[in-house]
Amino acid sequence: MDTMHVASSRILIIVAFTVSALSCSGREHSAGGEHRRVILPAGETHEGWYFAAGDQVMIEGTVNGDAYAAGGLVQVDGTINGDLIVAGGQVVITGKVTDDIRAAGGSVECNGPVGKNLSAAGGSMRIGKGAEIGGGLLAAGGNLFVGGRVERHAMIAAGDMSMSGTINGNVNFAGGALSVLNGSTVGGNLRALVDDTSRVEIASGVVRGKVDVSSRETKAAHTILGLSPWRFWWKILWTLSLIATTLVLVLLFRKQITGIGKAILGQPARSFLWGIVGLVAIPILTIILFITVIGIPVGLLLLLLYLWMVYLSQVSLGVVLGQRLFGGEGTWRLFGAFAVGILIVQLLTLVPYLGTILVLVGLLVGLGAILMVVQLEYGLWRKGENGSLAASAAHA
Repeated sequence: MDTMHVASSRILIIVAFTVSALSCSGREHSAGGEHRRVILPAGETHEGWYFAAGDQVMIEGTVNGDAYAAGGLVQVDGTINGDLIVAGGQVVITGKVTDDIRAAGGSVECNGPVGKNLSAAGGSMRIGKGAEIGGGLLAAGGNLFVGGRVERHAMIAAGDMSMSGTINGNVNFAGGALSVLNGSTVGGNLRALVDDTSRVEIASGVVRGKVDVSSRETKAAHTILGLSPWRFWWKILWTLSLIATTLVLVLLFRKQITGIGKAILGQPARSFLWGIVGLVAIPILTIILFITVIGIPVGLLLLLLYLWMVYLSQVSLGVVLGQRLFGGEGTWRLFGAFAVGILIVQLLTLVPYLGTILVLVGLLVGLGAILMVVQLEYGLWRKGENGSLAASAAHA
């Protein structure tokens, strides 16, 4: 039994530290060393997990396993015989996915068959007429259009939603405006919670179950910048803690924190993919260590390191913004740039929807960049080299 756990632990470690190699699956084309395109061509079959990251990711062939993709544009026209986990500026899925889809992006479009459930978050989302979702729909974002078919229930939070397709189960909607057009079908009940009920339009006869439309109760409450007093002061303390942590990092680990920023600026897609793997693989490895009993001390240490890295990930966007806008070479100039960047990011998190997106993006790219820097430090330590980590991170 112990042998099995040790083997499992080694496998997870190998997976976590070879993502950079796996992410190069497919064929890559570059222009001037800046534009990176990753393609799995039509007619080709990839066995097992498939990882891809780049400015453009095109999956036209077949993946017999789960697929993980991140990029500025991610387009899936082939077949995924497993789950699809995807994030990008623009995500377009027209191929077949036999299991679940979990997608996040500026815009997300699904126009193909999905074997199980679709979970999506984005600025704009479109479930086209060609989409046939065998399970349920979970969506959150700005605008949503449902023109395809959903076999089970739908839970949706969106600014605006319009529907001309079919949802065979119940529909629970929370948001600004809802339009259920002629030709639509809701097989179960429809419940809508909106700010203004006049912005809900439901065509006659399209809902087979009960219809419940209600508005949110608004109560006058004392707020500061749109936050309750306790949330406002918590935000102040949180921001100050991030700035204080940044000061310590600049004083003690200047090359490393600079390397985190340069890793994100130089390879954002790879940082994002590393973050996804770290977010999933480290907790699984920790659980395995706890199960072995003898590995509990190591598991506790790994858990503490994981929580610390998650906290540090929230510094990452401020570091990137400070480097991009202000730069700085000296210790105090560098700290000043990072501190201003953190303040700007924390102010932006007060914006509805945008705040949630920034926290998630910071978590993923920040955690990924930290893991990349740790990998580089380990490599330099093994080689006994004393080089600039920041420069290495930028060109890894």
